[in-house]
Amino acid sequence: MLIISLCFAKVKAQEIDNGLSEEQYKVIESLFSNRGIDFTIYYQTIDFKSWIELIDLRFKQNTIPCSFEESSLQEIVGELKVAASGISIKTIEQDRLPSNVELTQNLLKKNNSRSYYPTRSISEPIIINDYAYIFDKQNNAETLILFKRDKLNGWAIKCFIEFYLVITD
Repeated sequence: MLIISLCFAKVKAQEIDNGLSEEQYKVIESLFSNRGIDFTIYYQTIDFKSWIELIDLRFKQNTIPCSFEESSLQEIVGELKVAASGISIKTIEQDRLPSNVELTQNLLKKNNSRSYYPTRSISEPIIINDYAYIFDKQNNAETLILFKRDKLNGWAIKCFIEFYLVITD
């Protein structure tokens, strides 16, 4: 009996450590597919969680550009706070991404002027009922992207909540 319990515990631990779920990969795919351009992202998800405080502030200021039919925004923000506290760094598998997405292990990229800027990074998708959320951190923007599950087409982007945006000439 003890051997069976230890084997079961080992299988459970492997499930937890296996990284992103099939549904999380579907959300990531919807972020990058059908855009006609190539993307390079960091090979691991980020666990940057301070954005959850920013969404709470945006809610209090009534500056969330999304509407939610099924739940109140306050309930969604509460659920999102709980779920975001559990995100962690996970390795993204190249063969599970659309062909226009390339993974890199370099935290910095060089642009044409020989200066460096951070590689685009994403959080692991947080899925709550029919909504999913990805924190997207780029050189000039930090954005929370909200998705809604479409029963026919999978995940579709519903809106973007900008936390930080640099506009240059």
